[in-house]
Amino acid sequence: MTQQLLAATGLLACLAGCAGMNETYRTFADQPLVAQVHKGMSQQEVQSIAGAPLATQARSADQGTCNDYQLSKAGRQQAYHVSFDVAGRVDHTGFTSCSERESEERARASTGYGGMGGGGY
Repeated sequence: MTQQLLAATGLLACLAGCAGMNETYRTFADQPLVAQVHKGMSQQEVQSIAGAPLATQARSADQGTCNDYQLSKAGRQQAYHVSFDVAGRVDHTGFTSCSERESEERARASTGYGGMGGGGY
């Protein structure tokens, strides 16, 4: 009984988090940075779509760099990052800042789940 309750609670928490992310995605899905930037694009291609980033930082969890952007629509602001591998190609994007993404990656690496794939954004 306790295991079922814990499983149900975990599922509800996960669904609540996913609902918030889906709302964020729906709000900004038509923004060029979200709609047009895809894995494998070069840094130059990204900048031609999105312009210069607010900041660029070296990644510490994996080699490469990460660009921070700020999305804005209907008075709502949202951090967004575009992460590049060592070859300068997009390998991840998401609705967090580069610093938040790095923290998540370090936490995954320290728990041993770094290579398990995962949800993404």
